[in-house]
Amino acid sequence: MRLVADYVIAHGYDVLLLSGDVMDSEDSWFSCYGPLVLQLQRLKNAGVHVIAVAGNHDFRVFSQIAGSDSDKLSILGHDGKWSFEDFNGVRFIGWSFPDSWFKTDPMLSYDRTLEDFSGPMIGLLHCDLMSSLHGSNYAGVLSSELENTKARCWMLGHIHQSGAQGKAFYCGSPVPLDRSEKGFHGIWSIEEKNGVLLSPEFVQISPAVYSDWEIKAGSVHDRQELENRIASGCKAAFYSLSDASAIPLKSVGLNLEFTGATDRNLDLDSALAGIKDFSLTIEETEVSVTGFTDHTEFDTDLEQLSGRPGPIGVLAKYLLSRSNTIENGISESLARVQNGPYFSCLDIKGDNDFDNEIKEAAKRLLRQMLRQEAAV
Repeated sequence: MRLVADYVIAHGYDVLLLSGDVMDSEDSWFSCYGPLVLQLQRLKNAGVHVIAVAGNHDFRVFSQIAGSDSDKLSILGHDGKWSFEDFNGVRFIGWSFPDSWFKTDPMLSYDRTLEDFSGPMIGLLHCDLMSSLHGSNYAGVLSSELENTKARCWMLGHIHQSGAQGKAFYCGSPVPLDRSEKGFHGIWSIEEKNGVLLSPEFVQISPAVYSDWEIKAGSVHDRQELENRIASGCKAAFYSLSDASAIPLKSVGLNLEFTGATDRNLDLDSALAGIKDFSLTIEETEVSVTGFTDHTEFDTDLEQLSGRPGPIGVLAKYLLSRSNTIENGISESLARVQNGPYFSCLDIKGDNDFDNEIKEAAKRLLRQMLRQEAAV
């Protein structure tokens, strides 16, 4: 929040819109309340008006702040009831989560009289933008419903990655919260000219970025050569991301994706055992490895190995197979769990995730077996 407040104040914005989940959970109230109110006070002192809707994580917190610090923050759509606020010739329409779950489409209760306004309008909503309304626990909304309003745009909260689709603009998190939130993070900026709102433009404000980066490990025969490729790859990643970044970067976290056909005698698991401790500083930017993915192939003929009896042949056949019977079984089982009344909040991995993880494990096991066989 401080980084957002710094940018908004420094660039003279009139309004700051918050699309919910400013706090990650209700449990963080004790640690987040004071810093949040401090930044709201800074924004007020700078003449920035703050308008917000509550998300599924902070519905209770925002209601509490709106009661005790209403001079610093306006909450739209309190208790799940649509409302609006007019400010500087613009109407802001919004709806807030009344609880941590909401399985009904909030647009079903959208009041068209909110659009009885001659000036430009902006919608503010925390929701799950979907292609169909089946199965959402987080206020599922169809993009067509947002398009069928008079609002110039809808600023949405819920997912942590920014993105745009028609009138819908997901704000995302202004800074990456963990290594899964890859790419540049920032805010959407909306400018008003002569009573007309221009299309929102993404502005990068976070000096930290997470990204995937390919390390070509083909023809690598020993650990030292692999380490050299990792070091040179991290440097190349830094310069590529720096060139693409709109602001100087302070922190770069890389998930390395190893590709190519590796020597069977190279113990990749052992060579990469301490890879998460690897970091270097380039031009005052800390570059570190957050993890790796093994997409390497064998320099051995899997077709030939698949004809062998025993576990080596079984693993080779599995790696050659395009069937995902095992992975699909896991996905189907977990999907049934997720549809249960108490586990619907679980983040279930997709088939591709299971396929990659199980095949990586199969490759590691096959490599180990082949090395052990060669050592006998």
